[in-house]
Amino acid sequence: MINEVSEAAYDKAVEAVSEVVTEETRNSDFGIIMDFRDHDVDADRRLSDKAKSVVKHVLGDLMEKFRGMTRGITARLDRMLHDPEIKERQMKPIREAARKSLLADLRAKKVEADQLNRSRRSKMTRSLEAER
Repeated sequence: MINEVSEAAYDKAVEAVSEVVTEETRNSDFGIIMDFRDHDVDADRRLSDKAKSVVKHVLGDLMEKFRGMTRGITARLDRMLHDPEIKERQMKPIREAARKSLLADLRAKKVEADQLNRSRRSKMTRSLEAER
């Protein structure tokens, strides 16, 4: 059970990290490109319509290239994090944390059950004594 919990926790963490890396990489790359585009096609730059069109086209192609690179980086990251050796090394602390968490929950539930049982026994004892 702990292995299943650890495995699920690891997979969720990999998914979250991949999403964040993808988003941050994309935002950074696209931000840089958009800054160049805005600067180069600004009305104050006095570029011809043809030059502006070329700039937009080149920067559009560059954005597509970055999209592909971002997908490639994300895929490599995902493969790397699912590599059995890396995964096992990273799963050890997760397993240990899951084990500790489950043990703590079991101890708390045992204390709760013991208190409930004592309460029931006490009520039963009082009920029996009242019948006598």
